[in-house]
Amino acid sequence: MDRRDIAKNFFHTGGNCAQSVLAAFSTEFGVDNETAFRVARGFGSGMATGGVCGAVTGGVMTIGLSTGLNVENAPAKQEAYRLAKEFVRRFEARFGSTCCMTLIGCDVSEPEIATYARERGLFVSVCTPLVTGAVEILEDLLSRQGR
Repeated sequence: MDRRDIAKNFFHTGGNCAQSVLAAFSTEFGVDNETAFRVARGFGSGMATGGVCGAVTGGVMTIGLSTGLNVENAPAKQEAYRLAKEFVRRFEARFGSTCCMTLIGCDVSEPEIATYARERGLFVSVCTPLVTGAVEILEDLLSRQGR
């Protein structure tokens, strides 16, 4: 199973966008799936506000994991910033926005609207491609870095 399928499976079995993207990569960087899911739990539905898409925040968390563990490593921090900026640029170019509310077309941070979106299949039809697209962008960026 490739990472896109792993992320899609996590998403279709209850993970939010951020959890699904992060968990598709986390074990490669020494973080078990349970921890990845706990860390990314609050980042779904645009950080529960309709803000930055969870697939984007999961991608940026993945980039952070990929650049090492040393807190005092300034070059790693700069590399993470550079990769995050490029990841966000590519995501926005591909999908038109990084805002959850804009991408889905409604504010899913409101429970009744989230129910409406779920009943109309928006999470499957809109969010699944965002999750798998984020994984594809990450795979390309990280492979170019030898990760």
